[in-house]
Amino acid sequence: MSREELEEASGHLRRAAETAEGETREKLAEQSQRFADAASRESGPDHGWLDRHTHVVRELGEELDEEGREHVDDAVERINAYRETVPGV
Repeated sequence: MSREELEEASGHLRRAAETAEGETREKLAEQSQRFADAASRESGPDHGWLDRHTHVVRELGEELDEEGREHVDDAVERINAYRETVPGV
């Protein structure tokens, strides 16, 4: 399974964090790091992990300006592309 999608999602979330302020910025930076960590692990995240974190990312995106939301949308697209490669559900 290619982890490139998770790395790209992390990058989009990092750029989204740069457009945010305060707690939203911190939470997006944390999500960016979580996806970067997931991309570097030997075994990738499962559907449940991906679903939980995608939900968090989407909620944070609602607090952003247009540029930030675009980065969040791009991150979600990359996460979904990775998710299609995960066996199971």
